[in-house]
Amino acid sequence: MIVPMKKIAVVMPGTTRRESLKSLRRAGVVHVQREKGGGSAPAALTAEFQLFEDALGALPKSKAPKSPLSFLPAGPGRESVAEAAEAILDLRRREDEIIRTLGEYALHAETLKPWGDFEPADIRILAAKGIDIRLVEADAPLREEIAADNDAQFIPLKGKPAKKKKAVLGAVIYRRAPSDGGIPGIVLPEYGLSELSALSRDARAELADIRRGLAEHVSCRGALTAARDSAAQDVEFEQIRDSLGEGEGLAWFTGYLPAEEVQGFRQLAARESWGIMITDPAPDDEAVPTLVRNSPAVRIIRPIFDFLGIVPGYREAEISIWFLLFLSIFTGMILGDGAYGVIVLTAAAVIRVKTGKPSDLLRLITVFGFAALLWGAVTGTWFSSLSLVRDTPLRKLVIPAMATYQSELFPDYIGTMRLFPGDRFTSEDTVRWISLFLGTLMICIGRMQNFFRRLPSMAAPAQLGWLSIVLGLYWLIMALVLQLTPLPFLSNAVLPMIIGGFIIVFVFGGQEKGRSFGSGMLQGLKDMFSTTLDIIGAFGDILSFIRLFAVGLAGVSLARSFNEIAPSGGVGPLIAAVLILTLGHGLNFVLNTLSVLVHGVRLNVMEFAGHLDIEWSGTEFDPFRLRVPESELPESHKE
Repeated sequence: MIVPMKKIAVVMPGTTRRESLKSLRRAGVVHVQREKGGGSAPAALTAEFQLFEDALGALPKSKAPKSPLSFLPAGPGRESVAEAAEAILDLRRREDEIIRTLGEYALHAETLKPWGDFEPADIRILAAKGIDIRLVEADAPLREEIAADNDAQFIPLKGKPAKKKKAVLGAVIYRRAPSDGGIPGIVLPEYGLSELSALSRDARAELADIRRGLAEHVSCRGALTAARDSAAQDVEFEQIRDSLGEGEGLAWFTGYLPAEEVQGFRQLAARESWGIMITDPAPDDEAVPTLVRNSPAVRIIRPIFDFLGIVPGYREAEISIWFLLFLSIFTGMILGDGAYGVIVLTAAAVIRVKTGKPSDLLRLITVFGFAALLWGAVTGTWFSSLSLVRDTPLRKLVIPAMATYQSELFPDYIGTMRLFPGDRFTSEDTVRWISLFLGTLMICIGRMQNFFRRLPSMAAPAQLGWLSIVLGLYWLIMALVLQLTPLPFLSNAVLPMIIGGFIIVFVFGGQEKGRSFGSGMLQGLKDMFSTTLDIIGAFGDILSFIRLFAVGLAGVSLARSFNEIAPSGGVGPLIAAVLILTLGHGLNFVLNTLSVLVHGVRLNVMEFAGHLDIEWSGTEFDPFRLRVPESELPESHKE
């Protein structure tokens, strides 16, 4: 659920604003409102934070060595950690310089390689004495041009040209400096091949030393992280202090806190001698932060929201439970294989044992694994192999109407459904129907939630109109897209449901508080065109759920193809079959996992959320609080 918020205004003595802010930070319950970009911290403090951040990014990703070299005294303060950070960045800068230098040496060596080993310095010495020697790759026309110049002489050299295959390597010697600049030769590097080789060897040795030094500094990661977090906390403090309103010896700010924290905050304000005003957020207040609090069972969906970076607005619906429920079903349908579900569950169990800490993400992955396992069991899909199901106890778990290998496992089965008495259903028809039914159910849940959220407003009945439209569109899709023939009373109800729903939306869709009924109908008339487009959009939204069937079928077909091309026979074919099946099913598993993110998540975030009028426009509740224990902070910010 979205926790109710209260808006607060706080006035404090300007002379004690730092101590007041420290008390506010210790309380850790107020989301301080700041204008975008409002509030700045001293440049030195911001630079210190950036130093630690850059140093952490410069460290290798490896774990700290078992016998770490300590660069820090016991209980280091930020100053000593800053010295270690500077040392790390110096090493990283020197590493980058050496890598660039090695690249230049390699290019120079590539340039000189066709010409053999010589000292470019010797040619430069001769040039200083008036002997102009240029190394060229001369094709036939260029050699003729040189021969026609009385002041130039071409001396062929051994070697294979790098650029022009039919050219000849050679040296052009000018007796007098050519007035037109002459024929340009190759750009000579500073060093010859032998010297370049020695310099590269020395540079690689230095690079190895630097990387060893960086690896030893990995032991500083913990201290760097603590120092960075401490500096970030100080930066935030200074930004908020700078954003305070000030005047006539007072300082003030506005913010938000959970309604349940009001009593405790009143007591804090009384102790600190603050003046406060607490009100409900105004209807047009767009800055209200969102704090979502759910039970541990529902909270496991939070990693998906964090990954996507989406937060519902304070006045929008909270759909965590529906998101979790339907995304789990979609994941099962898209992964679509019981064996893949076992792989997911095994991986989650191994990670949990290895880390020793169960997390919400691991719990969510476990739920997804069970969903894939269940879907694979009822459809009889285990590595998309018929033989793994036909002659094993797994066959007993299969629901005939949904069986992937329906004709092979249940040759006498005839699929029927009471809603469509004149049609015969294959397993593919059943899964199509399930996909569209899930989409319709989701959208109907969204519209009903909107109805209850809008009560007692006169706009609430418009959601019932949309409910009628969605159900009418569903039966229309059954007839037009799936080519099914619903019961006559359902087929005959399609047009009345859509038209009746449209009329209800027209009458009630424009009703708002403070607007007369007639004005609301006039607004509905103005919105008629957009309402028509929304109905077309709703048709597309329902139809969009057919992707659950399509993506799942594609995964089964791809896996089945790899099964068919895997050879059988002796040891050689067996090894080849193992490689083909491992790579094939590995690829299919990865593609299906990506499809869960692309398709399964999209159906929740866009199609479902769209019918709930969720724009994901929220700002996450982020109270001004201690992020590093106060005992670990250096003495600072005192008046």
